[in-house]
Amino acid sequence: MSILFDLHRRPTRHSYSAVKRYKECPTAYALSYIQRMPDEPTAPMMRGTRLHKLAEDYMGASFDTPVPYDIKKIGLKLYQLREHGALPEAVWMVDRYWRPTEDKEAARLKAIVDVHWLDKTILRLHDYKSGRPYADHDAQLDLYSVLGLLRYPDVQRAEASAIYIDSGNEGACRSTIREMLPHKIRLWTAELDRIDDDGKFLPTPGGHCKRCRFGVSKGGPCDAEQRGDQ
Repeated sequence: MSILFDLHRRPTRHSYSAVKRYKECPTAYALSYIQRMPDEPTAPMMRGTRLHKLAEDYMGASFDTPVPYDIKKIGLKLYQLREHGALPEAVWMVDRYWRPTEDKEAARLKAIVDVHWLDKTILRLHDYKSGRPYADHDAQLDLYSVLGLLRYPDVQRAEASAIYIDSGNEGACRSTIREMLPHKIRLWTAELDRIDDDGKFLPTPGGHCKRCRFGVSKGGPCDAEQRGDQ
């Protein structure tokens, strides 16, 4: 059964999460971002949101505030970031020409960066993660580095890494220099164009179907897994 979508409702502003969802399955993307079917947050999602909020609040607290127990493994890292004057949770947006903007209506891409700070000519940014490392974390940091270099034109390099709350570890640092921007912008533009040019949003069944909330087995409208679509 094909699902028809009201393409007049398609969003004009995207996020890394939206790009990730589309690459996994265009149908799941369309049901989330075009049909706007409500999300049912899972327990891990709610836990991750809570831990992010604890870290954000601690970054803005006084220096004598004790580290909350649930994020104690990254307490020293957060304290060091505060000593550097790191800024918590910033919203970065660019328009379709990759120009930084504060206008939500003009923005084509939006990112919420957990924490960042300027180290002379280097932009250092981090994203909090609960759970274990995944390959897509690097892609997210790559995009955020591009947006950071655009937002801070005097910076020559962006250094980005994930901070894993559960283990207390910091992931490998990704370095992006300004000379790499044209190439990376072309790659990310192609990702956004692929979404905006899609008129069918056909499903791509795979292992992700088992956890997809849109499958008919979970009361959703998509029966691609049962039909074995390829």
